[in-house]
Amino acid sequence: EINTETLGLPQPDNLHYVESIRVDTGAVVIDYGRAANKAIWGMRIVLVPGMTPERDIVWVCGRAKVPVGVVMSIDTAARYTTIASQYLPASCHD
Repeated sequence: EINTETLGLPQPDNLHYVESIRVDTGAVVIDYGRAANKAIWGMRIVLVPGMTPERDIVWVCGRAKVPVGVVMSIDTAARYTTIASQYLPASCHD
């Protein structure tokens, strides 16, 4: 299993808006803390890796549509992003 512990990743220092950054089943999970805008604190965004038919790695953010032909490491990853779509970066919208 690929996660923060098996990768030996320490928690970044001096996180101001972010409560934690971790790897879970290969996906990068970012949880926002109380210093973030109140519309997103306590919420999370998830970045999930996928593979193209040419075996290139692509990352899909939040609720973005999966590019045609890409096989994702987690099929239902979009449901793990809890930030409302209007507060996500444009590249992370559905």
